[in-house]
Amino acid sequence: MTTNGPAPVVIDARHLRKTFRGQGGTDLIAVNDVNLAIRAGETVGLIGESGSGKSTLGRLLLGLLAADSGEVHFQDTEIVGASPKDLQRLRTQMQVVFQEPYESLNPRLRVSSLVAEPLVVQGDVSKAERRQRVAEALSQVGLKPELAGRFPGELSGGQQQRVGIARAIIGRPKLVVLDEPTASLDRTIRRQITDLLHKVQADLDLAYLLITHDIGSVRRMAKRSVVMFRGHLVESGPTAAILNAPGHPYTKALVSSELPAKLDAAPSRYRLKPRPPGSEGLPTGCPLRAVCPLAIDACATELPPMAAIRPGHESRCIRWADLTPPPSAPADAARERSAKEAIR
Repeated sequence: MTTNGPAPVVIDARHLRKTFRGQGGTDLIAVNDVNLAIRAGETVGLIGESGSGKSTLGRLLLGLLAADSGEVHFQDTEIVGASPKDLQRLRTQMQVVFQEPYESLNPRLRVSSLVAEPLVVQGDVSKAERRQRVAEALSQVGLKPELAGRFPGELSGGQQQRVGIARAIIGRPKLVVLDEPTASLDRTIRRQITDLLHKVQADLDLAYLLITHDIGSVRRMAKRSVVMFRGHLVESGPTAAILNAPGHPYTKALVSSELPAKLDAAPSRYRLKPRPPGSEGLPTGCPLRAVCPLAIDACATELPPMAAIRPGHESRCIRWADLTPPPSAPADAARERSAKEAIR
């Protein structure tokens, strides 16, 4: 899609916060003062380990979970505090593709009924139009028409995920949250689904939020990424910059863990320190400091703000300059070429 300026912002979250009550009555802050915007046609990678808060953030953006505070603007509608009626109206415009396709598909419904679900919720689409839209959606995701009468259990894992994608796009949404969409698939099928998601995005000008712990998936799909640790965004910027020259120790450890396990490469891996007893839920300072190799006394006093370290690249680390030297112009160009090749 060609435009004269930046694509419109589809969803914009500001100062989003969500707390859960933990064991013993303590509060667990799952999402803490998060800001995130996604534009039409853009894929933003949301990277983090299990427990980082990334899935909770995805649910907050979709209005599936109520935020404690903050704002989420989806086009012209404020999600936080919206009425059930308003949220229902937005359901077809905000969709999700899950990690385990079989678990997200009702085994008692045929493919045609599963794919048509968003149109049924929408309520103003005739049966004849639903049949036509189902056929179009199945064709868009590369499924043969005869599969419309099958049950999920009669399909392969790759076919099931294609059904999930067809269901997500049939209502012509503006935003799709991809929650580990290829994690349960083998390598060959993973590549096919990734290519399909690229094609569907280009055809429909979709905004994607890619939730994942898989660095390879982010490299292939997202031009911009954010990294999340214990409810905080700790780094954001172009995916190539984040992965090739991380500006936060947590990001560097994640990227390093994806390197091939070769004997000659093992010593160069960047590792966090073992977590000492009693360091869980430290009340002040940087949440990574107990395991961070770069931690100093200042890290214990207050949480650093997100600050620019390079154009378009932000980090929540006061010692980012000690983590990696600024890349040279030739190195920047090489990384940019590498990123473009990975995204193709």
